[in-house]
Amino acid sequence: MANRFVNPLPFFDDDTGAPYEGAQLFFYVSGTDTKLDTYSNAGLSIANTNPIILDSAGRVPNAVFLQTLQYKVVLAPADDTDPPTSPIWTQDPVYTSDYSTTAKFHSGSGSPNGSVAGTAGSSTTSADAYWDYTNDIIYICTTTGSSSTAVWTAINATTAAAVVPAPQGYLTLTSGTPVITGDVAAATAVYYTPYTGLLVPIYSGTAFIPTSIVTELSLTLSSSHIASNIYDFYIFSLNGVATLGTGPSWSAGTSGSITAGSCARGTGTGGAALSRLSGIYTNAVSMTIRYGDGTTTTTVDANKATYVGSMFMDGTNGQVSCYRSYGQSRKWGIWNYYNRQSVTLQMGDATASWNYNNVTIRESNGSTNNTAATFMGVAEEPADILFVQTITLTNNGAAANVGIGINSTTTITGKYGAATTTATGLTLDLTAHHVLAPTLGINNITSNENSTATVTSTFLGGNAHMLMTLNWRA
Repeated sequence: MANRFVNPLPFFDDDTGAPYEGAQLFFYVSGTDTKLDTYSNAGLSIANTNPIILDSAGRVPNAVFLQTLQYKVVLAPADDTDPPTSPIWTQDPVYTSDYSTTAKFHSGSGSPNGSVAGTAGSSTTSADAYWDYTNDIIYICTTTGSSSTAVWTAINATTAAAVVPAPQGYLTLTSGTPVITGDVAAATAVYYTPYTGLLVPIYSGTAFIPTSIVTELSLTLSSSHIASNIYDFYIFSLNGVATLGTGPSWSAGTSGSITAGSCARGTGTGGAALSRLSGIYTNAVSMTIRYGDGTTTTTVDANKATYVGSMFMDGTNGQVSCYRSYGQSRKWGIWNYYNRQSVTLQMGDATASWNYNNVTIRESNGSTNNTAATFMGVAEEPADILFVQTITLTNNGAAANVGIGINSTTTITGKYGAATTTATGLTLDLTAHHVLAPTLGINNITSNENSTATVTSTFLGGNAHMLMTLNWRA
């Protein structure tokens, strides 16, 4: 059998050839005096005594099968102690015949060099690995040897030397679906789902540790997630387990603001400021993070939570929405810093038509619902805004404009859509366009209109005649 113990020395007798009758054969964990079981059957279900007592011929009286572990084997006189003080011989390490071709993943406190045996990798053998759980460092065995001679090399010993992967998940409102294709309104949970991979780097205080999320993480929103506020999402280590949580509102701390067009993260104590460490955004200061049911909190030291995105709450506590369909009051409330995908909002008024004959600029149809919001957690993405609407000019001398309002219902920014006629009954499409530079937080984008004061213009609504699109990556 592959796991049968084979005597590492060629005899169980002394120099005179006399058998070591009654001698004790001890089995320990390699490098220690901690006993480790062997078994009398290949299925490893019937444990042998430890020590095994040699028979009158100096032989082991039954079969010995080893676990897939490293052993220290000691033969000692019949009257020796446990552990032996006068061993006849000691062999360390000892393992099954296939043990060296199977990679082991050890763990312990501190460096394994000088204390843990290991096998280096080759084209036919997988390298052993070791996790220093005290300092969050992964080692790979690079020179095969015993507990005193094996060489282990740290692969993430410092932030400068470490190869830090970018977070590979994606924030979403639908479990198991990174990129949602339809509307999700008033969601009460957010998920961080594996997308390009499973890894998220988490800073331990000395190094970024590539941590596997294994399956998606989730956070339930609660009344503590306040309406119309912005919160950041972080992945942090909670007792060694990667956990999804939200930091404080952007309004917390010094100079925080949730004001469309001038949003800012609070930078003071308890604020939501970010800092870059080895190219990865983390929490700049110690902060309180909500996780799990949304009411449970913990304190996470500065830099020990990895920023993955942000959330713009609905007008109701504990709810967030993302819309892809055509309609009014459109928003996309989740923004990912990594693995961003294109988002398009479609805003328009379903009213068939309305008249307006005033030079004063207002929202389309005078409705405060004819708006959509761009949302960005970091000012890195421009937004392309296009507004097309069909109008009818019924009288000679009529004129009308449509345009895009950036956090304003009384001004138009960018290219107007304008028309003036000397005829009657003219129907045409007007087009307005604006590219919004990268901005932090939210911007309220409205479809605006005005006309001549004396001649009525008719504005047509519905998806066939009125459409404002907002495009960016989130």
